[in-house]
Amino acid sequence: MKNRYATILFFWGVAIHADTINLHNETNLTLYAAPYYTYTSGMQRVSEVKPLYSKMSASFERPPMKWDLGGRALIIYQEKEPLKEKVTPDIFKLLSKQDISNPLFSNFYVALVNNKLSSFNPIEWRVIEPILHNVKKNIKLFLVATIHRLRMLWSKPPYNTRMAYVEMRPYSVLCQEEYKYLSARRPRVNSALKKLGITVAQGQEPIIALCASGGGIRSTIAFNGAKIGLAKAGLLDTISYESTLSGSTWETAPSTHFNNTPPQYKEFLKTRLPGGLINTRISLLDLSSTFFKKLIFDKPLSMIDLYGGALTALFLDRDQKTPPHDITLVMQADVIANGSRPMPIYNAITSLQPYVWTYFTPYEVGSHVLNGFIPPWALGRKFNNSASINYVPGESLGYLLGTFGYAIGVNLKEVLTLMSKDIESELVRKALEKISHETSIGTVRLLPAEINNFTFGMIDAPYGRKEILTLLDAGIHYNLPMPPLLEKSREVDVIIVCDNSAGTVGEELHKTEEYFRAEKMPFPSIDYRKINNVVSVFEDQDRHESPIIIYVPLVKNANYSKTFDPHNCPDDACNTFNFTYTSKIIDLLSGLTEFTIVENKDRIVNAIKDAINRKVKRINTNNNSVPSQPINRKASN
Repeated sequence: MKNRYATILFFWGVAIHADTINLHNETNLTLYAAPYYTYTSGMQRVSEVKPLYSKMSASFERPPMKWDLGGRALIIYQEKEPLKEKVTPDIFKLLSKQDISNPLFSNFYVALVNNKLSSFNPIEWRVIEPILHNVKKNIKLFLVATIHRLRMLWSKPPYNTRMAYVEMRPYSVLCQEEYKYLSARRPRVNSALKKLGITVAQGQEPIIALCASGGGIRSTIAFNGAKIGLAKAGLLDTISYESTLSGSTWETAPSTHFNNTPPQYKEFLKTRLPGGLINTRISLLDLSSTFFKKLIFDKPLSMIDLYGGALTALFLDRDQKTPPHDITLVMQADVIANGSRPMPIYNAITSLQPYVWTYFTPYEVGSHVLNGFIPPWALGRKFNNSASINYVPGESLGYLLGTFGYAIGVNLKEVLTLMSKDIESELVRKALEKISHETSIGTVRLLPAEINNFTFGMIDAPYGRKEILTLLDAGIHYNLPMPPLLEKSREVDVIIVCDNSAGTVGEELHKTEEYFRAEKMPFPSIDYRKINNVVSVFEDQDRHESPIIIYVPLVKNANYSKTFDPHNCPDDACNTFNFTYTSKIIDLLSGLTEFTIVENKDRIVNAIKDAINRKVKRINTNNNSVPSQPINRKASN
C-alpha cells in the first residue's frame, strides 16, 4: 500500500514540476514550436517560439501543471506568425499540436504524414507508426491491385486495348465511315424517290435531312409523330441525316439503337411515359454501380450520372442482352451500316465562349472548332497531344441522353438571355443583370456534364490547355440543330425542320438564321409572315448553295382537330419539363404532327424536286456539260 502511494506521489510531483522535453524534426522543413497552456477559451504561450530545423531537435521546458485544469501542449507550425502569445480556438484547430502532459515522455517527434504535419510520442513513433505505415502500404498496394483488376474486368473488348487518336481534317471532308454509310444509303434513297414518281440518276440523289428541336418529352412525342407521317407518305427513306438535340435525341437514340420503326417506338412510349421519369424501373444498385465504375476509372462525376441513369431506366431498359447501362453510342454503327436508317447526329455545346457546337455520331465525336474528332468509344478517356493515355470505357448512351437534354444546366446569365422578354419588370431585370454580371453567381452551373478534353495538349487546338470540357444542352444557344447539316462537307440539299419548341413560333428559326448570317454561311431568306403556317418552304432561287428549308412548326391544325392546341394542352401536359404523358395526350400530340406531314406531302415532294433540279444544274455547271432534263414540279401521285 505504501509503495502504491509512493508511486502516485512520485508521478504527482513530476507532473507539478517543470522538466526538459525534446522535439525532433523528422521532416525536410524548417518548423517553429512553442509550449502552451490550453483552455477551451483559448491558448496561452508559456515561453518563446523556437525554430526547429530539418532533421534537428530543440529543447523546451515542460510547463508545470496548473491548478486551473488547463492542458499543456507543444504547438508546431511551418510559420512563426500564428504562434502568438494568445491563440484563439479557431486558429488552434488549424495548427499541429502535441500533448506534453504525460510526464513519462520527454521526447516527441514531428513528421509529414499525407502532406500534413503530425506529432508522436516515443511509443507512437517507434512502435505504432511503423506498424501503421506497413499496414497502409499494404492496403494501398491491395487497392491498386484491386482497382487494376476491376478496370481489366470492366474494360471490354474490342476497345480495351485499342489506342484512340484525334483526327484533324478540313471542313470539306467527312470521316471515312460516313462516306461508306452514304454509299449504302443512296440506293434506298433512289428507290424511295422512284416510288414518289421521281427518277434521279445514280449519284445525283439529293441529301435530305431532318432537323428536330428540343422541348422535353413534348419534342420526343411530336418528332416521333412527324416520322410516322414521313413513313406513311413514303418520305422517310429519302432522308439521309437526322440531326437532334435535347428532347428530340430521346426519340432518335433509343429508336435507332433498338432499330424501331416510328410506330413501334410510339407504342413503346405509351408503355413508359405514363409512369414519368422517376419510376420503379430505376435501380439504386445500377446507379451505385455506375457511380463506382466512374470513380474506379477516375472520370469526372456530376448530376448527369444520376439524371442519365433515370433516362436509361426510362428509355433503354428493355430486357435485352446488353445491360442498359452498358449501351453505348458506337453500337448504333452496326444498326445503320447497311443504309437502312437515317444517320443520327446528336448535338451538345461546350460552355466555352462563344459556344462550340459538338457533334456525336455512331462514327465520331468532336468539332472542327475544337479541331478534333475521336471515335465515340474513346469519349471519356484522357488524351494528351492527340493520343489517348488510358483505356477507360466510353460514356454510356444514357449518360449522353442526360447530357443532350440537361436544360437546367444553364447559369443565370443564360437564363436572362433566354427569358429576358418574359421578365416584365425592368427593375427586376436590371437587378438580375447586375447580379449575374458583377458576381460569380452569374456563371454558376448546376452540376453539368464534364468530360476529359480529347484535344488536351494539342498545339493546334484552340482549347488544348483545358483538361476538362463542360458540355451543355445545345438548346441553350438556339433550339434547332442546324450546324452539322450546314457544313460544306455534307452538302445537304433539303432540311425538314420539326420545330417543337415552346414560346413564339419561328423564334428559334430566327435565332438560327441570325447565327448563320453572322457567320456568313449560306442560309435561305425566311419570310416570317408565313411562319405560322403548318408547313412553309423557304429557298433562295439565286443562291443554290443554301439548302431548301421545309419548316414544320408545332402549331394547331384545324383540319386535324378544331380543339387540340399543342401550346395549350389539357392540364399543361405539354410543358417542357413534364415527363408524365397519358396515352391520350401521346396520341393527340403524335397524331397532330403525323397528320400535318401527310397532309402536306405534295408540298414536301415538290420542294425535293426543286432541290434535285438545283443539284443537277450545279453538277452540270461544275462538269461544264449540257444540263439534264429538269424534273416536272407537279404534285406527285
